[in-house]
Amino acid sequence: MKKMPTLFFALLLTGLFHSAAFAQGGTENDNFLLKMNTGAGTVTWNKGACGWNYSLFGPAVTEDLCAPIVWAYDAAQDSQACGVITQDLTGKIALVRRGVCNFSLKVYQAQQAGAVAVIVANHFTNAAEDGCYIIGMSGGDSATAVVIPSIFVCRDVAIALDEAIKAGPVEACFSLPRLYNAYTANHYATPVEQVDSMFNIAVRYVNRSGFDQTNVVIKADIMEPGTTITTLETPIDVVAADLDTLVFLPAYLPTAGVGKYDVVFSNNKYTESSDTVIAAFEVTNYTFASDNLTIDPLGVGPSNQQFIDANFYIQSAAICFTNANPAVATYVTFGLSNVDSVWVPEPGANVIGITIYNGDADGDNVIDLSTSFDDLAAGQVGFASYEFTGTEAVDSLISVPVTDFNGNPLALEANGVYYVSLFYDGNLAGTGRCVRFSNSLDVNYLNYPSTPLLLGTFFNGGWAGAKVIQRLELEGFEGGVSVKPTLLDNTKISVSPNPAVDQVRVDLNLEQDGQGVAVSLLDFTGQSVRTQVVKNFTNGSQITLNTSDLPSGSYVVWVRTAEGSTMKKIMICH
Repeated sequence: MKKMPTLFFALLLTGLFHSAAFAQGGTENDNFLLKMNTGAGTVTWNKGACGWNYSLFGPAVTEDLCAPIVWAYDAAQDSQACGVITQDLTGKIALVRRGVCNFSLKVYQAQQAGAVAVIVANHFTNAAEDGCYIIGMSGGDSATAVVIPSIFVCRDVAIALDEAIKAGPVEACFSLPRLYNAYTANHYATPVEQVDSMFNIAVRYVNRSGFDQTNVVIKADIMEPGTTITTLETPIDVVAADLDTLVFLPAYLPTAGVGKYDVVFSNNKYTESSDTVIAAFEVTNYTFASDNLTIDPLGVGPSNQQFIDANFYIQSAAICFTNANPAVATYVTFGLSNVDSVWVPEPGANVIGITIYNGDADGDNVIDLSTSFDDLAAGQVGFASYEFTGTEAVDSLISVPVTDFNGNPLALEANGVYYVSLFYDGNLAGTGRCVRFSNSLDVNYLNYPSTPLLLGTFFNGGWAGAKVIQRLELEGFEGGVSVKPTLLDNTKISVSPNPAVDQVRVDLNLEQDGQGVAVSLLDFTGQSVRTQVVKNFTNGSQITLNTSDLPSGSYVVWVRTAEGSTMKKIMICH
């Protein structure tokens, strides 16, 4: 049986659907549609990138809310609305700009003027914030006094709202959906030789009729490459009033070969355009990908302060499931968006580490990852590294060869689960600036955790509104900007003792003296716990890393030189 996360098994065991309470306390867990009604028609935006995002204060939206929308100005005629608002906003939704003061103060000022809801509009504050950029809104001043809902919209949505307001009266609606959150594959892209039956094609359905519904039918039309359409249906005898239901469709095996498969979800009770939800997945020649194979410009990453607070370390990963056919992984593909501002002239500082984990190293058919990357400690099976030069084109995709720890092709087991992971340690660079990884817009996944992220705190769901490009390529792949870093010959390095107690010694016999050498000791999260740099290394010198205060366990010695790089597994035993 294919290895699935524990949560997925739990969902299957509870039947076709389960109830979920409406969220309270801010709009973080709300999934309503933002609609703009004008004389020209209706425009709809979803929660997520290129749409709207949540607030962490005020109430949730538990029923449809529609009202005229207007710009709100404080007494200084500033639409950032940080001061007292003197205009009458009674019964209206207020549109205000981001900036200067806390989000909750803006909402409170509009509330005091009579507004029933607030939309905060983004505007460019730095080059990384494109027209689709969104953030969540935390509370601050007056947060506990806010009693109206609020959301944050990206610049593109704000421009559309502004133009509509200028053209004439416009109504905005927070419209609760009847069909939302469509799920399809375990990962967006799957190699054709690794395609398997899909058991988690699902969508959420909400009965908003006010009474019990009978004979509900949820349908998924799969538009296969070419002209074939395969229809899946799930009938439900009764859906209680106000019940939010996760509905699974029958299993589906893609057989149309390489290409994009669009999945159109609909139902027989609600037939407005917003009651149809579309998701997609792709069958590729060689590529596993959690991103949607389309680059969203300018990358994703933390603020400098977030990176500093996370001890200059970030790690991201994406899941890959194999089917009954074993496979060989040859490359990892990713992209970078800001290396020109991150690169420093320091040997060993400009490196992206790549680790491949077996996500079920104990073979119990349950994914090992639960609370941190430490859970995958026993499963590290492959590695690679890429030293960026600072001249890489923004968002150009880089494909780096990956091997096992003996330098051999990386074999993937049949019916396995793997994580391809990227990490960056900025301690050596010391600038406090973090790389931004190339990304696509968000893709929904039912399985957990499909895209984990470590940034001081461990997050199961990765970045809100984005998926990092971290693809695993199988044998036969040729694409991207293929980078072939030189592996340091095993005859040029010796690491001892193994197991170690109080110290690890690294001896190198390089072709030339005087080159820079960087040696890091990584724990099995991939995080550097010791780093030493020698700018003018001389053969015969020895690099020693103190291990006396480190916990017993498995570690990796990571060596970078001008003649190549390598990783060596060691044990520390006290």
